[in-house]
Amino acid sequence: MQLDRTNRFLLATTALLAIATLIRLGQSVQAPEPMWSTTEVTDSEVRGITFKKPDGAVELERSGMGWRMTAPAAFPVEAQKVVALLRDWQEPFAPDLKLADSVSDDDLATYGLDEAQRTEFALLAASGPLVELHIGKSIAGGSHYLRRPNDRGVYRGRVPGVLRLKTGKDAWRDMTVLAIDEDSIISLQLSNSDGEFHFVRSPTSPGQQPEWQARAPEGLRVAQRSLDSMAKSLSKLKATKFLEGKEAEAGLARASLDNPRVTVRVGSKEEGGDQHTLRFGADEQANSTVFAQVEGQDSLLVLSVASLKQFDKSKKDLQDRTVLSLDREAGVEVRFIEGEHTVVAKPDGARDWKVLEPSGVDSNNTELKLAMNSLVNMQAVELQSDSERAETGPDSPRIEIKGPKGSQILRIGSGPRDGKYLGTVDGRTELFVLRGTVVERLLKVFRALKP
Repeated sequence: MQLDRTNRFLLATTALLAIATLIRLGQSVQAPEPMWSTTEVTDSEVRGITFKKPDGAVELERSGMGWRMTAPAAFPVEAQKVVALLRDWQEPFAPDLKLADSVSDDDLATYGLDEAQRTEFALLAASGPLVELHIGKSIAGGSHYLRRPNDRGVYRGRVPGVLRLKTGKDAWRDMTVLAIDEDSIISLQLSNSDGEFHFVRSPTSPGQQPEWQARAPEGLRVAQRSLDSMAKSLSKLKATKFLEGKEAEAGLARASLDNPRVTVRVGSKEEGGDQHTLRFGADEQANSTVFAQVEGQDSLLVLSVASLKQFDKSKKDLQDRTVLSLDREAGVEVRFIEGEHTVVAKPDGARDWKVLEPSGVDSNNTELKLAMNSLVNMQAVELQSDSERAETGPDSPRIEIKGPKGSQILRIGSGPRDGKYLGTVDGRTELFVLRGTVVERLLKVFRALKP
């Protein structure tokens, strides 16, 4: 009887122990206490960004359609860098581990979360902070020790875009020299070693695309592509450095901007037609970078020598050297005439040509295609003023292009001399110095086209 009572007691004790074990086991497999997370961040709601580091604070604020830095200096910020940072925070962020429930102020240095070491990061909306985070020492694997204001706990997590927060103020700066759109540029004035140039851009007739025309030197036929390229370069021109304060003062002593190498004046149809003046001075580093300054600004710029060369152009660089212009889609006809030998051809499709005269000639000729296509935008090596030196006569080879806008006639004169031919174009006073290889290919192909 006593044994039965003892057995029942042991069974009851075992059952209680089993229940206690199950309870502890159940507690051990419960989900961990959820940690905090940030809310979803949209670009449009962020009005400001701050990250305060031991070496100073950087503050950015939205300004119209762009961003500006307000501390420690005031200047425009490259918008794409801000966009990239905000993209990192679009998704909610949460730490992956809680390391301590409460850490005293004295122990924060262990984690790099004391004021002397931490980075204080915040994304600000008009209504208040969207994200506030203290970032401490980095941990192997790209994580950092983290803390929130008014939260004594310490956490571990991989902070989105953390490398962007470790850059200095200059890394955020928009290095654009002139905030101007290339299509808004309506005038360019250049002063350089080759003289003074003044160009204006406007439609030649209602509904037409604007074209560049020269006001100085008078009568210069403008190379449209060269001026378009210059306008594009101005709109995209970037400095390698902005020097301010004492750095600017020291640089100005060396820059020789009172006697600039190149001066560029840009007129814009925006902002009431304001004009911007950019001056290039002496080399900052020989054959590498140059000093420059925008009139009315205190900053001294450092630009690449390649930037200077884009505007240090000669008259030869800026004049239109087009000999013949051929628009395949305009229904043109090309004639080659030399003595009694005549060739007539017209475009056939996107790249081919069909020989109309002499009859019976096979138009499926690779050399013919190459030669004819060289006429599409034929350029002279050089233009000279004495057209009589071409020594053309009645029997000289000539190429005629007939189209809806009239005829163009190139007369090929003496050559080759130093690998070049001389020629004239009816209605033009210039002497065209032509590349010998181009002329000889044309002559060889046309002379060989016989029935």
